[in-house]
Amino acid sequence: MHKALGVFVCVFAMLSLATKPADANACATEIQELNRLQDSLKVELDREVAKAGDRVKLSWQAHARKRQFPAYLVVSFDQPVQVSGDGFMALAPGARAPFGIAWNQDRTRAIVPLSQDTTERGTLSIKLQLAQNVGIEWSVVGHVRYCTSQSA
Repeated sequence: MHKALGVFVCVFAMLSLATKPADANACATEIQELNRLQDSLKVELDREVAKAGDRVKLSWQAHARKRQFPAYLVVSFDQPVQVSGDGFMALAPGARAPFGIAWNQDRTRAIVPLSQDTTERGTLSIKLQLAQNVGIEWSVVGHVRYCTSQSA
């Protein structure tokens, strides 16, 4: 855990391996692919301190290797924020995400689809709405079809 924006930033890579016996090897392979994608992820904020109304730039980069399942960068916020940029969808707390991604569903989220076979990068502009610390968390989440549960 490190501090940014007077904020505690966490990176999560929680995996669940509940599988059908016949699909255990395929599931393990997809989990390894998801782990490699998570390990390649770099996320940076352009400043550590900001006040209400300020915009903070969140930059990200990941090496998206070829895989057989969709994957997303999910960024979540524990306070109201306004997110702008290209190539993402913003979701209010409780909103349904692609493939029913439930990671941090009770928070405001930005969902960024990650392409395959390319080094991807992007930025999100985050406008702070409140004059207090904002908790920001991010993770790579994949819909791994051979596993019976979602992995984040």
